[in-house]
Amino acid sequence: MRTQGVVMVPMILAMHVLPRRVLLDHVQGVALADDVAHAVTMTIDRETGWPVLIGPRQVLDAQDACLWVPVDGPGSLQISGVFEVIDASRHAAMLHWEMLHGPLQGHAGRDGESHMSMAAMQCRVQWGRCGGRMYEAHEVAIPHPFARGEVAILRAANAHAELIDRLASALARSVQKGARAVAVDEWGLTIRCRAGALRASFEEPRLNEEDARIATVSILNAQDF
Repeated sequence: MRTQGVVMVPMILAMHVLPRRVLLDHVQGVALADDVAHAVTMTIDRETGWPVLIGPRQVLDAQDACLWVPVDGPGSLQISGVFEVIDASRHAAMLHWEMLHGPLQGHAGRDGESHMSMAAMQCRVQWGRCGGRMYEAHEVAIPHPFARGEVAILRAANAHAELIDRLASALARSVQKGARAVAVDEWGLTIRCRAGALRASFEEPRLNEEDARIATVSILNAQDF
């Protein structure tokens, strides 16, 4: 199945309080394209319904270019979003996914206080029915260990990369044969397809809540990749 144009990536972040502080790497998304002959760049702001950050006391650590979420209570972090996939027949399907960070039950310190000694990050991918088709459902869980008693900092670059790589592979199998993720880093994801490659990346959130959250999706020529 061949795609035309870009598979768009709207995303919503829902944040709940976490113990201590959490370091969250750049939000990453995936998109697919085919029959692309030249570079295309697309920016979408918050007012159009694209990346939206929701959460208390969001602070950007400019030095590390990462999102810090200071918290003061127990809980978990949920990152959820939606991919809108449009195939060559112009059929659209919504892919709903979420990542969950949080302490596993039954892990408490000697003083009885709950520590984030182990956290799990999982992704639930549910394809819906669209155009008479039922899309596949996938579920991925990645354990993410932390030493008990240490400050709970989620350095999720590698785990996110693995998770998104699996998600991209699932998308590629369902949408376009031959498309595959070829590079994932803290800045985004690159997928190679027949006509070239696509790079999906997201800029860090701005401190000012009035400023739009910007997503940038670039489609590259095959010779540029």
